[in-house]
Amino acid sequence: MKDLISKVNTLSDEEKLSLLQRDFNSKELIEILEELFLLDPKQESIFELFDCCGTGGDKANTFNISTATAVIAASTGIKICKNGGRSSSSKTGSVDVLEELGVNFSQSLETKLIGLKDYGLAFHSSKAIAEILAPLKNYARKNKISSFLSLLGPFTNPFILKGQIIGVGKKEWFEIITDIAKHHVSKGYTGKIVLVQSTSSSGQVFDEITSITKAKIRIIQENQSFDFKFDPNDFQLSLENEKSLKGGDNHHENADILRSIIENKATICQKETSLINLALLLSLNSPDLNQNNIRDLIIGSYKLAKTKLENGDCHKTWLNFLAFNLINN
Repeated sequence: MKDLISKVNTLSDEEKLSLLQRDFNSKELIEILEELFLLDPKQESIFELFDCCGTGGDKANTFNISTATAVIAASTGIKICKNGGRSSSSKTGSVDVLEELGVNFSQSLETKLIGLKDYGLAFHSSKAIAEILAPLKNYARKNKISSFLSLLGPFTNPFILKGQIIGVGKKEWFEIITDIAKHHVSKGYTGKIVLVQSTSSSGQVFDEITSITKAKIRIIQENQSFDFKFDPNDFQLSLENEKSLKGGDNHHENADILRSIIENKATICQKETSLINLALLLSLNSPDLNQNNIRDLIIGSYKLAKTKLENGDCHKTWLNFLAFNLINN
């Protein structure tokens, strides 16, 4: 795996395609991550940080669920350092939609940390994928290839995290991601990791929880790991069809959807899906998360998140964050 990183800048297009089409096992992916972390070490923070992101690769063309979740989360009191990138196999990545809304990604780390302190929100990607593996990443993006880079991405947040949700976009990735997550927790890179994967009645896989589908949830923590079966009926969510989760055809349309969620003007499904993902993320803040209390924790967290969205706190926090971005552009 050392050879992969050292030779990445010298690969031909044929070699890039071959690598991107290769099925790496979890041991190989862990080795790649550890080599990346030697070049771009995880950073400590004075804050307890959280993240929510997905692998992509589900080809579901949903709106930017994890990005909406992160924005609402900032109004609940936790600190969100959202890791993400531009679209590879999807129409709009988190960076694409946030830039469309006015977020400045060229700010210094020091400036972003001020935003994190004052507004609970920062968008800061690791150099590991963006720069070190840039030749492969750019080739994958240009050719719309879903690859092993999608499995690495969620684990490359530059900061040590207290908790993280990772959505898994393909069924065959779930156990591989589980192995990587267990390694991540054991190394102290993240305190608790929740893996999620939803499947609709038509067989469509989503790398998020949705308000209309059942989901497989795996909580990985050092003292106790367990599975939880999510059913939207248990949380009294409004069941709609898959079309209600669809995103736009371009960055502008997806930015409009995200803006409508923040302003509490979106559809019920869009808001409920964002809020239920946030509720799961907030449950990771509990010092005693276990099989017996996770449902109650999600219900309580959902009520808090819903209040923050409906009373305008989310919108206010977001506008203040954007103003800070504009001043420090």
